[in-house]
Amino acid sequence: MEKSRESVMENVNFIKHALADDSDMIAGMMGMHASFTISDETMALCNELKPEGVGYHIHVAEGIYDLHQCLKEHGKRIVDRLHDWNILGPKTLLGHCIYVNEHEMDLIKDTDTMVVHNPESNMGNACGCPPTMRMVQKGILTGLGTDGYTHDMMESWKVANVLHKHHLCDPNAAWGEVPQMLFEGNAKIANSVGTAVLGKTMDLNETMGQGLINMIDKASMERSVNPSVGSRFDMLV
Repeated sequence: MEKSRESVMENVNFIKHALADDSDMIAGMMGMHASFTISDETMALCNELKPEGVGYHIHVAEGIYDLHQCLKEHGKRIVDRLHDWNILGPKTLLGHCIYVNEHEMDLIKDTDTMVVHNPESNMGNACGCPPTMRMVQKGILTGLGTDGYTHDMMESWKVANVLHKHHLCDPNAAWGEVPQMLFEGNAKIANSVGTAVLGKTMDLNETMGQGLINMIDKASMERSVNPSVGSRFDMLV
């Protein structure tokens, strides 16, 4: 338990450092890895020590073992466990969410909790494909990430696009949802966490060709986040 306290305090100290910084370039969250590696005692410790005004980030049901362990050890599904510990909320970010059901998605929606989809990581680790299109359609704030698998968000866009077409056996799937996740969802998530400011026009030239830039309307650009900031954020998920 002492090791757990040290790890939680490392999070707490960084969160306090980020809260004291006024550059809008860094933000802290209580990092909790995954349900299957966190005991009830550590959950309680995170609740007790987390500074006010920030949320949690945690990998949720990335693999089937995470779900099976939660059912066996706690008698409930992962999102239910997080809800019971007051982890969910508008400042909290859930990674992956592959093995979640309709009830869990409704809990995520009802608590305004955020989700980040990491398609290449899920494919590379053979974890499965999450019901991301369903989450977006339910109105869950969903972003597009990498989980460190790549730094190229355009590549993540491409992979997510074909992954969900293949998974759903629907060539019309994901055309609208994936760019919405990348250009709107990521910006809203970053602003909720505290690493960017909505309304500032970004410079896309480093990661996108000028022709593609011209295809994105100015309003969409103003809602989006600087890719260099977004990439660092997404790779931490």
